[in-house]
Amino acid sequence: MLDKLKSIFIVTVFIGGCIGAIIFHKTEPRIAIICIGAVFFIFGLFVLFSQKMSLKSIPILLFPVLGLLMIVIPALLMIAENSDELESEFVERLAVNCFLSVFVLVGIGLVALPPVIHRLKMKVFTVNIEAVCIRLDRHISRSSKGRRTITYAPTWEYDHNGNVYTYKESTYTNLSVPKVGAVYRLLMNPDKPEELYRPVKSVRILLFVIGAAFTVMGVLFLVSYNMLF
Repeated sequence: MLDKLKSIFIVTVFIGGCIGAIIFHKTEPRIAIICIGAVFFIFGLFVLFSQKMSLKSIPILLFPVLGLLMIVIPALLMIAENSDELESEFVERLAVNCFLSVFVLVGIGLVALPPVIHRLKMKVFTVNIEAVCIRLDRHISRSSKGRRTITYAPTWEYDHNGNVYTYKESTYTNLSVPKVGAVYRLLMNPDKPEELYRPVKSVRILLFVIGAAFTVMGVLFLVSYNMLF
């Protein structure tokens, strides 16, 4: 019953946020952004607290943080319109600086967190095993231009101490996709042999490049914006 109520609540927030964004996107775009931000914030918190807190859940923090900013910054700008000129300018500068600072923080996080998480996992997953990729689950998404993107989540089968285990990866990606039937060397958690870790260097490199771009762009815009005053 509780799970059903949670699902109803999330669906209600999503529908309400979408309806609010549609209603206000022309008359007051900032309220539309706040509606979308509320969806990101609530949905992010729900996903974050509905699973066990672990290294895997760290990237999910981006959603509630982004949602909170999408709520706070437009709200500050709306408050600034009803304030005197000095306060209005201060609030507007504060909002823009907060937004640009988040770009920098997100970029730093994308650069720093993946290698840290990788090192921590390497301390937990210490047993080398040979696993066979027995299945590739596909997820198909389409862009606004109709382009189709296919990502995959492999399922592995392996033997340890006479027991056969299967493990499905929770992350869908199109980087370093294994071949079905091929054998790969992966890392296993000796305390929980049903858990595997597959280090994917290309994913860490991609996150580093994106993070570096966010950081550089955020710093450049932050500096150039504040130099105007």
